[in-house]
Amino acid sequence: MSALFLVAILVTGFVFSSLHYPSSYRLNRSEGWVVYFSIAKNGFLLFLITLPLLLLVDYMNWVREFTKLLGLYRKDIIQWGFTFQQLKILSWVISSITLAFVSGYCSKFYYKSDERKNNLLKKITQRDSFEKVVVSNIIKNRQEDTLSFVAITLRDNKVYVGWFEDVALEHGTLSDFTITPVLSGYRDNNSKELIITTNYLDHFKSHNNYNDETEKVFSEYKVTIMKDQVDTLSLFNPTTYEKFQKKLTSYNLNHC
Repeated sequence: MSALFLVAILVTGFVFSSLHYPSSYRLNRSEGWVVYFSIAKNGFLLFLITLPLLLLVDYMNWVREFTKLLGLYRKDIIQWGFTFQQLKILSWVISSITLAFVSGYCSKFYYKSDERKNNLLKKITQRDSFEKVVVSNIIKNRQEDTLSFVAITLRDNKVYVGWFEDVALEHGTLSDFTITPVLSGYRDNNSKELIITTNYLDHFKSHNNYNDETEKVFSEYKVTIMKDQVDTLSLFNPTTYEKFQKKLTSYNLNHC
């Protein structure tokens, strides 16, 4: 019985951890025994939450009143082959798993609010620098009218400047991601200076459907990048970049 009870706790914890957004995020970034302890902790807490309610139901004899309404009596229940102690434990298990489902799904509706989800993402990605930049870029583009960009330098020195598509961080660590590029180029091997070779905005605007179906035009140029190919990632401000370029040009001319 104790083994089945432990299994019930783990099942309850797994159901809740899979549906609850913050728990799902943390669970998919845990390894080894930490995963089992995290699931067991959530399951145990849900079992503790349901216990006082079930004790109250038992103390008030509400189950007896309910079975009378159904036309069930003690002799009928005994014929099921369960003891009353086993039925109480079974009720405890079912109540805990039900609570896991209900609370998990409620959290999904709770975090459908952009403001709540944005605040949560900012909080839970603080320890991962890469995901922090990704989330910062996505949130800025949700909240502001003007687009925010990132610069991604790959291991072969290829550079893409663009914005991230929304990512489902609760499904695990990012192995790949998709961006819509606005600029691309490369970094000089020696100076690491960013040299732009392609302006995608020119291609976007020259497209016949750009004014009527902007998002559709963007989708034709999306780029998927494997995370392990990324060398550096940073926020990118085109205005600041242009100012730096002018200063560098001025500096080079003055020192010829």
